[in-house]
Amino acid sequence: LAPDPNFPADGNIRLMYESLLAYNQLTEKLDPMLADGYTQTDSSITVHLDTRAKWNNGEKITPDDVIFSFKIDSILPTAHNNNWKFIKSITDDGDNHITFHLSSHRNPLKVLNTIAETSIIPKSVFEPLIKSAKTGKTYNMEKIFEFKNDTHPIVSGPYTLKTYAPDQIVLERVENYWRQNHYGGKKPAPKYIIHPIYDKNDNFNNAMVRGNLDV
Repeated sequence: LAPDPNFPADGNIRLMYESLLAYNQLTEKLDPMLADGYTQTDSSITVHLDTRAKWNNGEKITPDDVIFSFKIDSILPTAHNNNWKFIKSITDDGDNHITFHLSSHRNPLKVLNTIAETSIIPKSVFEPLIKSAKTGKTYNMEKIFEFKNDTHPIVSGPYTLKTYAPDQIVLERVENYWRQNHYGGKKPAPKYIIHPIYDKNDNFNNAMVRGNLDV
């Protein structure tokens, strides 16, 4: 929920929280992620949430989770807040169909991009946090930022947070990752991903020269 969230919770590599669709740079098309497809009209875009999609605690990801994740951006000063001028409303149409109704600023490409770049988060975890931070018609962002989400996070992606420190972030593979069947039942190869954090470019360059980094 930070103004500009990034690795590992968000960004181009969705290791912890997945989006409904993902832009494929090779095909230049939107690939299924939490959604298994979408349809489009002149006034709306409807996605179908994959009925197999689950959090790492085994609970199903629901349309309520999806709608909540997008509506957060309409009430908080997130990086995606401005996207709401292109969305009139979002509705749960039943059978895991979720429709994004376009506003008068009709821009379906912008809404598709919003769908692809918005991470879906568990409503059961974040709704109480948002409600507790509300004061009148405003929200105390400092109180929201106090929540570290670092103890057994509920995630949808193939990895979850194991440990973190100022100099590195360690992710651990989710053994019951719901999309394994998409890849012949195979799990992601690395059990752990260690992301070192360097305070200077020189330190990063030296690590590369010494062969301390894989990517």
